Amino acid sequence: TLELLVLSILLASPILAFSTVMVKAETGSGSTDSGSSTTTSSTDDDKESETEVESDPKTDSKKLLERLSTRKSELKTKLTTIEQERLKTKCKASQTGAVSSLSGRIKGIETSRGEVHTNLVNRLNKLVEKLKAKEVDTTKLEAEITELKAKIATFKADLAKYRQAVIDLKAMDCVSDPAAFKASLESARTLRETVAKDGAAIKTYVNDSIKPTLKEIRAALE
Repeated sequence: TLELLVLSILLASPILAFSTVMVKAETGSGSTDSGSSTTTSSTDDDKESETEVESDPKTDSKKLLERLSTRKSELKTKLTTIEQERLKTKCKASQTGAVSSLSGRIKGIETSRGEVHTNLVNRLNKLVEKLKAKEVDTTKLEAEITELKAKIATFKADLAKYRQAVIDLKAMDCVSDPAAFKASLESARTLRETVAKDGAAIKTYVNDSIKPTLKEIRAALE
C-alpha cells in the first residue's frame, strides 16, 4: 500500500556517516601523524567493496603534469631540502603500499554509495508518482528530491576528485618531484574532508527535511 511505501522509506537508513581510515602515505605504514597522512572514508556497508582492488584508469601524462603543477602552486608550505630528501627515500614504498590500495577502496565507495543514492532517489520518485495518483500535493517533496539530487551530485564529483588525487600520487615520479608528491598529499587530505562534509550534508538533509515531510504525508494518509 501507499502507506507502507512511505513507512518503508521512513524506516530505511541508507545515508550513513563516514568513519575515517587513516593511511600514512609518506611511509607506507598504517599509523598516523599530524602532518603526513592522507585518508579515505568508509562506512560499515562499504567494507566488502573496499576489499576489492580495482585497476586505476590509464593516466594521461600531460594532464597529470598539469595537475601536479597546479597543486604545487597551491602548496602553502614549501618543503625544506631535508624534507625533500626524506620524501625521496620513503615515497616509493608508500606508492606500492598504502597509496596503491586507496584508489580501489575509494572506487568501492563510489560504487556502494552510488547504489544507495540511486535507490533512495528512485524510491522517492516512485512515491511521488503514487501520491499524485491519489491526488496528494507533492510540490514540497519534489523540491526536496531536487535538492537531494544536487547534494548527491556534489558528493559524487568531489569523491571523483579525491580518487584522482590518489591515483596521481601513485602514478607520479615522486623521487624526481617530491614537492608535487607532498602537494598531492595535501590535496587528497583536503578533498577527503570535503567528501566527508558532503556525505554528512546528505544525511542531515534526509533526516531533517525529507523524513519530516514523509511523516507529514503519512499522517495525512492515515
